[in-house]
Amino acid sequence: MENLGNSQAEKSFTINEDGSITRSNNGGTQNQNGSSYNGCIWFIILAIITVVVVAFIINNKKSTHDADDATIVEDSTVVEEIVEADTVAADIGIDYATVSYLNVSDEDIYMNASGGEVEISVSTDGDWWISTDTESWGHTSSYGKTITLRLEKNSSSSTRTDYFVISAGDYTKRVNITQYGNTEPSADIENIWVDYNVYNSGCKGMKIHVKFSVNNMNGKTIYVYAYFYYADNTTELHDSHGNNLQFYGYGTSNYERCTFTDFNIFVPYNGLNMGAGTGSVNLSFDISIADASENQLTRNNNTSFQFSRGE
Repeated sequence: MENLGNSQAEKSFTINEDGSITRSNNGGTQNQNGSSYNGCIWFIILAIITVVVVAFIINNKKSTHDADDATIVEDSTVVEEIVEADTVAADIGIDYATVSYLNVSDEDIYMNASGGEVEISVSTDGDWWISTDTESWGHTSSYGKTITLRLEKNSSSSTRTDYFVISAGDYTKRVNITQYGNTEPSADIENIWVDYNVYNSGCKGMKIHVKFSVNNMNGKTIYVYAYFYYADNTTELHDSHGNNLQFYGYGTSNYERCTFTDFNIFVPYNGLNMGAGTGSVNLSFDISIADASENQLTRNNNTSFQFSRGE
């Protein structure tokens, strides 16, 4: 027991400059054991460092590989888009490479409110197409190197504009369209109906109802005429002066476009100038809308009815 204690007291430890620890004692066996212990520690440290370095290298290679893969995917997508664009161009017969100029016969089209058609010639040394088309009131069609532009009627009093674009390769031409508004007075008859055997100021007769609209007549007087004929709508009934028998009424438009929902004209039966003994006869009348200068704006012909002299 005493020897064991002396042996423990003789042991010593030394911290080296590199941080390692050396255990020593008075015997050569103890020094040998200390060297073996130090060797194990360094082996473990080197193993740990090696594992860390190898893991870093592997991870770095993986990151580089992923980045390369992402680049490859992106480049592949671009290539696919280019191929797709070229395929579409080929499908519609477009050849970009050969186009060196593009001209059109007219870059500004003017048309009145009634509409119509106009042709535009295209001059180029390559394939061309209409890349931007017109609005719903304009229509384009092409044949060879000619574009036909058709405009619908402009019922508004306002001027309207539009355009379309022609493309060829990297060249474009814009064709501007101006269609003037309808500033001429006009009218449209929507409906006509009749009430028979009615009285007005003690007179028996027929009341003609007319629904119609007028354009560009703001503040102006509108006249509604009823012209009377026999059943053939050609042979006239005559007034006391031998003229075509007519009855009329008038009104004033308060807007540029004004609708009269129930404009009426009273026609006394005795005003038809049918003599006694006429009996039952088939007649007809026309409705005409006119301005104050008697310019006819529209007309609806041949509304038939039957008249009996006994009425």
